[in-house]
Amino acid sequence: MICCDVFVKKPYLIAIIVIGVLLIFVVLNELTLLTFLNEPLNKLVSGTPIKSCSVDSDCKKIPLTTCTGCACTPIIVNKDWNTYCPFKGPGIQCQCAIIDQTKVKCIDNLCTSVSNKNPV
Repeated sequence: MICCDVFVKKPYLIAIIVIGVLLIFVVLNELTLLTFLNEPLNKLVSGTPIKSCSVDSDCKKIPLTTCTGCACTPIIVNKDWNTYCPFKGPGIQCQCAIIDQTKVKCIDNLCTSVSNKNPV
């Protein structure tokens, strides 16, 4: 086998190739060219947002359940659920005019938001 003989005779080539591939990934991440991988990885690792709860402290607000875009209205999920976005994003600044005026509550074993004006 010609290809394998090269690596047996010169084992440092494997290290050079591995380092080269890692450097390519680092550069692509810094240029935000790997962000398209965030969404499938988020769905695979995190799955569907969990909204189950027992008490109010089981719930939290998060800005997004996905790795892309902006959400001016936070999403209410279980405190143990998180998005998984390993690759650097484009750094979009969200401009939201509405200030969130809600609290999180556990109602019927589901995390929900309740207006501060009319507490339950």
